[in-house]
Amino acid sequence: MNLRITKALASTVIGILSCYGAITAQERPDCATDVLAKTERQIGHLPDGGWKDFFESLDPRCKGDTRYMGWVNDLLFRTLESQPTQFIQAFEALPRLKQRLILDELSSPRHPGLDAARTYDLTRNVAGPEEPKQRILQALTKAGCRCETEIIE
Repeated sequence: MNLRITKALASTVIGILSCYGAITAQERPDCATDVLAKTERQIGHLPDGGWKDFFESLDPRCKGDTRYMGWVNDLLFRTLESQPTQFIQAFEALPRLKQRLILDELSSPRHPGLDAARTYDLTRNVAGPEEPKQRILQALTKAGCRCETEIIE
């Protein structure tokens, strides 16, 4: 038998197990909305410690929380557009699992107002470590294809 579990169902199961004490607080994902709110207030002038807090707060176990992940997605685009050099530098220092989560989000914009082509152009033209920058640009290229936005190199 093939059993498929959706992200929403997985999130519901985690919630139910948490209520009954089957999952401890340490196993429950911390979808830190307070960090997202602080990041949003500091867009355009996010300090080094703010990047660390923002990126470290991203938990792959929160993928089932669509409201939280929508906010994360929006903030990733907005922080990348406003401070691309700092974004790339902070991204480079992350473990691969966090990088993958960020790249997945950048390749799938969730809001119609997000412009992958504009973000691509702003990112392409900044100085920074080349390997992580290219990975980010590849994710934005995928986003452009999904949004029917033309990205010209």
